[in-house]
Amino acid sequence: MEQYQEILKSMDILLEDLTSEQIEGLKKFAGKISDPKNINVNQAMSIVKELGLDIKKLQKNARRVRAEIYNKNKKPKIGPNEKCPCGTGKKYKKCCIWKIVDQSLTEKTD
Repeated sequence: MEQYQEILKSMDILLEDLTSEQIEGLKKFAGKISDPKNINVNQAMSIVKELGLDIKKLQKNARRVRAEIYNKNKKPKIGPNEKCPCGTGKKYKKCCIWKIVDQSLTEKTD
């Protein structure tokens, strides 16, 4: 990974949120920083001032994007009174919920 990407990662900023001019400026800063994975506050503030970044807005967007990705990968919860996803037409609590309970019990005893 390039140094400027490490800086963005340590500052919690997404590359997509920066303009091409800001990226070029960040690349210049990256050459001056010895350890881009662990930049200090003074270095981060000088980058923010020099590039004219709205750090709070950029970090908020990065957290939102990560949350969307995380939630997309999670399986949706099935309520006990919803129809079972196996297709029987029964309520979930009367059908496959017990298969999951039995499976979790056998995993604990193994």
